Amino acid sequence: MMCRRAVIDLPLRLTLTLLILSLSIPVADAALQMQERDVAVRECGIQAEALLDAATVVYFQGDGSSRHVPLTLPPSASLAVMEGGLIIEHDGNAMGTLRPTNPSFILHQDHPITLNDGDVVELTAVEKNGVHGVMVRIV
Repeated sequence: MMCRRAVIDLPLRLTLTLLILSLSIPVADAALQMQERDVAVRECGIQAEALLDAATVVYFQGDGSSRHVPLTLPPSASLAVMEGGLIIEHDGNAMGTLRPTNPSFILHQDHPITLNDGDVVELTAVEKNGVHGVMVRIV
């Protein structure tokens, strides 16, 4: 009798187990993707701060000084250079902005630049249109 009841309950148990798994796996996957994005944005922010620190050194050294900075960014992240600073992007979406401080200066560029993993950036102190700042170029 007990054996027969266990056999009858088996499809119900399997159905409930599969239902619980089908509901929990997408939630766990979404949580992992969010964590992956947050880690990539954080790593990109660290590289952006290092780039701005190097730009500050170049700025204080005066016109004509330059420095090359290699970038190590997560494959899904990039940095967009704007006149006010750097925009941290993840899969093409803006996730944050970093601006030079102490002192605040302009990051110049010849055309819109997006920095990706493996790029080497040349930072040069320049005066452009009467404004002192740091020119950013990809080498």
